[in-house]
Amino acid sequence: MATGRLSYYEPNEIEDAVYDLLDLNMIGEAESLVEHGLRLHPNNETIESLTIWIYLHNHRAEEAEALFKKYENSTADWVLRLKFSIEVLHGHPNRAMKEFIDQLKENKVSPPDWINTIEDMLEVIPSEVLSSHIIEAVKYIDRNADTLGRIGSILIDTGYHQEAAVVLEKALDIDAYDIYSWQDLARCYLLLQNMPKCQEACDFGLAIDENNPLLCFIKGYILHEDMKFDECIPYLQKARSFAEGKVNMRNVGLTAKDIQLQANVTYELLGLSYLETDRIAEAKECFEILTERCPGNASAYIHLTSLYLTEGDLNKAKECITKVISLSPEDETACSLYVSTLMSMQEYDEALSALEKAIKQFPNKSSFRIAYAELLYRLDKKEKADEAYRALLKMEIKEPAYRQLLKNYFSSIGDEEALQELGPVEDNEN
Repeated sequence: MATGRLSYYEPNEIEDAVYDLLDLNMIGEAESLVEHGLRLHPNNETIESLTIWIYLHNHRAEEAEALFKKYENSTADWVLRLKFSIEVLHGHPNRAMKEFIDQLKENKVSPPDWINTIEDMLEVIPSEVLSSHIIEAVKYIDRNADTLGRIGSILIDTGYHQEAAVVLEKALDIDAYDIYSWQDLARCYLLLQNMPKCQEACDFGLAIDENNPLLCFIKGYILHEDMKFDECIPYLQKARSFAEGKVNMRNVGLTAKDIQLQANVTYELLGLSYLETDRIAEAKECFEILTERCPGNASAYIHLTSLYLTEGDLNKAKECITKVISLSPEDETACSLYVSTLMSMQEYDEALSALEKAIKQFPNKSSFRIAYAELLYRLDKKEKADEAYRALLKMEIKEPAYRQLLKNYFSSIGDEEALQELGPVEDNEN
């Protein structure tokens, strides 16, 4: 085909070039080229049908329908497909779906063309209308595994998970090597919380493609949920390799958004699994990567804080937990870890301020009040410490360890009245 300035092209050349441009998401260029083709071949059915389709999808419905008028009584399959799209855009999706299923039933439209047309209109067909009709359409698709698989995928995305599982099982009965259907079936059973079936789908799919990133991720997730941390790590490592570009895109079938979400969850699950198996350095690396990928992930920063505290890297621990406090100031665990970090750094005044703030945020949380009273006493601020201990006495503390602390304090100052108010502290509370 010639390149450069627009010149004379055969209809089939224009059609191929337009599809190439659409594949590259070059919508404007595709529209310009098809219009040029329309001027060259004003009565060519191929060019006119392609022009109508592009106009419909580029919100030029009036121009599309004007071109379509001379074909509206035709029974050609491309006319039936365009008629369906136009009727959907005119606000009659239910009627359009019923008629389109009739055409599928009568073999006027092939299953691949039928599902292609449906997928082109997914954004404008209400999901409840779409789902009920495509379930009906399954009756008229006998031996087309690809079409059934794509219907199953649509049903998952519209929330009809049980129905999707039935359709996908049917697709796999026809073609047991369809990796995309195994992926969707595993995803479907995961959403249905049917873990045995989900794992079975993963195992069948992985027998076909042992490095499939999505199936490795789901299998790793299931094993992690079962607390089989040693077993889940190899699968999650394969999913991580995909996230880092070490595995190609073959047999993935995910959107860019799904890929990023899967990558983030993979790092989190791997980090937790490494922690459970005492692989501290690898856990820390995963959480560090996760905080780079998701600067708003408070959980990852909390894990890093604990790891840095364990290593004795107090400055990094404080940096991380300060980030968590800025992200989730109402997080009780974060507040507690923040205080622990400040105490480890011997930044007692800052720890007191943090505890005062925590007590205001969580007035019924005795652990913060105990820590506050103990720190005041340790800093020789005895008057304030005494106030804090007596405030605890009024809270009717039930935790054995805290009751023992109160007993120790009031015993040390010889306050029998306070001890009587506290009541007996059993030996098993020590």
